[in-house]
Amino acid sequence: MDTQIKLYINDINYLEDQINTNGLVKFDADDFVMDSFEINCNFQQTPLPENFPLCCESHKRVQDNIQVWFDKFPNCCERHSKLNTKEWFNKKNYEHVPLKVNKQAYYTNEFVVENLYSDDWYSIITDYFEYNFDSFGHPNIGGYEYQSVVTSYLQAHLKGEAIDNDEIGKVNRLINYFENQKKPIVPIKDRDIFILQIAFQKWIETLPDIKIFSDFKSKFSKSLPLNLYVTGEVKVNRYTKRAKLTVKLLEDLVVDLLNITKQIIKSISLENDNKHFQDNLVKIISEEHLLKQRKLFENYSKNEKKYIKILEKWLFNEKEYSKELINIYSSENFIKQNETENKKNLISKIVEKIYSFGVNLEKYESINEYLDEEKLRDLLLPGLNSSFDNLSSTGETFNKKGKTDILIQDISGDILFIAECKIWKGQSKILDSLNQLFDRYLNWRTDNCALIFFNKNTKNVTDILVKINANITIHPLYKNKTDDYKETVQTYLFKHPVDNNREIRLNVFLFNCF
Repeated sequence: MDTQIKLYINDINYLEDQINTNGLVKFDADDFVMDSFEINCNFQQTPLPENFPLCCESHKRVQDNIQVWFDKFPNCCERHSKLNTKEWFNKKNYEHVPLKVNKQAYYTNEFVVENLYSDDWYSIITDYFEYNFDSFGHPNIGGYEYQSVVTSYLQAHLKGEAIDNDEIGKVNRLINYFENQKKPIVPIKDRDIFILQIAFQKWIETLPDIKIFSDFKSKFSKSLPLNLYVTGEVKVNRYTKRAKLTVKLLEDLVVDLLNITKQIIKSISLENDNKHFQDNLVKIISEEHLLKQRKLFENYSKNEKKYIKILEKWLFNEKEYSKELINIYSSENFIKQNETENKKNLISKIVEKIYSFGVNLEKYESINEYLDEEKLRDLLLPGLNSSFDNLSSTGETFNKKGKTDILIQDISGDILFIAECKIWKGQSKILDSLNQLFDRYLNWRTDNCALIFFNKNTKNVTDILVKINANITIHPLYKNKTDDYKETVQTYLFKHPVDNNREIRLNVFLFNCF
């Protein structure tokens, strides 16, 4: 079933304005023309009689009556007389209508007889009625005459001698269907899809331009969410395959928008942290102001004011919450706590990077066999420097009383980490290495350090780990052992050599280059 729709537009500016404003254009029924089409005769079993409609007096009389109407057309009624004002109207284009009316009324009469006792008889027949009526196109010229002829056929059925009560009830129901179709459609203003679209766009524009609201607005702005406008089941005509939708009332749509607003708010989680909360607070204050401004020039219905009230309350709550966070984030205790937490995270990443370097070094026996502790350190430094944008890792750097192998400091010059690299030469050197680190390189502010041992001569690595632990734990400043980062990275806490009220965290690395 192919039909051609022709739209007649006199004001292109109106068309563009409506699309840009609402994403939807409202046309009057008089603005478009839809061609008529021939029905598919395969839907019924009985063919037309030979020489139709001159085959009998009955069909000839029907044809004569329709022709009388068509001779007066379009001056037959006020509705059709308006066609005289249309540039596209030409009566000759409709000369086929009288015969089309008679033919389709005949087919319909036979179709009713064939299907009146089907299980789904009412739906089957009324879909067929609708199919025939729509086939007359738009404006519908001949459709109402078709309905009148079919109604006369149905009324004739009621006068049949063999008709029973069941058939009488069915035929009367079909006659009532046609009577209801003849009643003028009274448009319900609040069920106008154009009104619903305006209400939807007003809601979209009212949503704050913040995070998930922004995503929602950009996705649905100027869109036509038909699934939100439709209520009940969608009815599809089995013959035309055209769907008929029942549009919601405006008040029902606004209730749905209120519920969607609540759902969006429930799902929102603003990034109120020390990096983003200030930007969020500015956005919230701005959107709160805009919402108050909109209320001055927008007319909101009683139901629309409900979602406005929710948005106002949400914005107010978020603003107060952000203010509280400002006080927390700007407090001295929080700043110190945050700095401490950041420092711990950096130290963990430094330990992770040194461990990763050593594990990969173990894979290249032919290379590390010829490297001493100084050259091994020089291999490690580039990896540390490339891993941390705001940290500087240097070798043989003077600090306190001497030059330490590795010194890592931030851009302000604060020392985060000091490490000494040693070739493993037995347990007798462990305490010497530790004392060198504590006495020569650690000042009062330094509290994270490491000893990095490279084993190049001993087979049993497990024995070395045991010896390291045994010697480390007898040091006079030793406090306790914490959870090791890895099996070959043992972690200890010590009293600070220059202040027993402070602690030093020591990581002892062992890499097997044997």
